[in-house]
Amino acid sequence: MRESISPPHTTDLARQNQPAASPPPHRGHGRAVSKAIMMFTITKQFTFSASHQLAGLDADHPCARLHGHNYIVEVELRDAELDARGFVRDYRELAPLKQMIDEEFDHRHLNEVLGHDHATAERLALFFYDWAHDRWPEVSAVRVSETPKTWAEYRP
Repeated sequence: MRESISPPHTTDLARQNQPAASPPPHRGHGRAVSKAIMMFTITKQFTFSASHQLAGLDADHPCARLHGHNYIVEVELRDAELDARGFVRDYRELAPLKQMIDEEFDHRHLNEVLGHDHATAERLALFFYDWAHDRWPEVSAVRVSETPKTWAEYRP
């Protein structure tokens, strides 16, 4: 069972253990505007090195040649409530993703792993999202980086 936690509406340390009163709803154009749902978000990063070669590009495009990257996969989990331990999910519970990445992706040729010639960061983000979301419904997005300056994200 998850507990619901409301952010404190006061900085008075003596009152932090007391339930905080809800602020009045925001008003706009004479109508009450509903308060946004507060969400807890956690992320964890995983790394692997792999090669790929992208089809359908001009011959002089660098990604048309066989090359590799040191990938970073960042998994985001969100929930409006925390579990009884105070977690969205215990980071240690994500160990199966690390194991799968290490066994199936690290130091592999992604065209062979994914079974097609379009092993882009975008498709990797979708693959890892589907894999992780099947196991942990709190998964809300996956980002994949091929270089320190580039990221692709899948967020439904």
